[in-house]
Amino acid sequence: MTTILSCVIRKGHFRPLNPERVKAWKDAHKEGEVFEMILDDGASSALSPMGRKYYATRDDYAALNGYNKDYAHIELKHLFGVTYPHDAPPQNRLVRLVDAYGELEWQLSVKDYTKEELMALVNGSDKALVEASV
Repeated sequence: MTTILSCVIRKGHFRPLNPERVKAWKDAHKEGEVFEMILDDGASSALSPMGRKYYATRDDYAALNGYNKDYAHIELKHLFGVTYPHDAPPQNRLVRLVDAYGELEWQLSVKDYTKEELMALVNGSDKALVEASV
């Protein structure tokens, strides 16, 4: 389960701007469970930590299924990412035209995803990797 939170530092402590999301996440996990935190101030022009996580998952998914990375990228974005019909490219969003299962579609660049869109892509890709490994 991946949750992205916005926080502010007050008196040396992280304070979530949406505490109800923290509670929902905590309620879904057990006491003592270990988890990973990625802290990102958004100042870097490089790919975000969640973007890097997606690409690492994509690479594992490709290797596990015997796909090249580009094919795995197109498949995962087709299944879990932001796509547009071939005859309706979006304005002001970074996209590329691809062939997904014999149909042309525009796929949004990972660099142009919102936090919510990227979270959906990462969660879906994680599930696909687990399913492929069973």
